[in-house]
Amino acid sequence: MRQNFKALLVSGLIGLSSLAMFSCTSMITPEQLQEIRELRQRQVQLEETIRKREADLAGLQTEVKARQRELDKCQEVKAFIEGKLANWPNVWPD
Repeated sequence: MRQNFKALLVSGLIGLSSLAMFSCTSMITPEQLQEIRELRQRQVQLEETIRKREADLAGLQTEVKARQRELDKCQEVKAFIEGKLANWPNVWPD
């Protein structure tokens, strides 16, 4: 009888300790919740900044390509003029 009581007591303690262990859930504090909200807001701001920077970059790349085309055209004209100057005074053959 005494062994049954000990077994019952031990199993009861194990049951209570496991119940206590699994019934405790981690609760988020109001400060942690506020920090999460602030971090999400900062994330949205940073993503918007990234989108703006990418749009700026695309615009600048377009402008660089246009300037490069202008430069290429100027270099073609310069090469043409230098070729004519090399043949001076017979620039325009008869």
